[in-house]
Amino acid sequence: MIGVLLCLGAVASLVYLVYTRAHQRWRHHKLPLLDWIWFVGLPLLGYLFLLCAGVGFLVDVAFAMYGVATALVLLVITGIRNAWDLVLWTSQQQHKE
Repeated sequence: MIGVLLCLGAVASLVYLVYTRAHQRWRHHKLPLLDWIWFVGLPLLGYLFLLCAGVGFLVDVAFAMYGVATALVLLVITGIRNAWDLVLWTSQQQHKE
């Protein structure tokens, strides 16, 4: 059951990344490579880890929980860094006005 839920959540998150066209927006606005890594690449990697961990639970692999832990730590660190980047960007925009 947990494997199915992890797979569904990971697939839904990957579909959301495709739906929002995050990669296409990055290329259109010509953002630096580092922004792509933090806003697209690492979340994509985290969701792929969750998908692999879900499959690991379905086939009863002993180390599947380590995949979940790795994915969640990666996603939390990415979220904290991206939130801080948004705070800095917002404060710089307010000073320009």
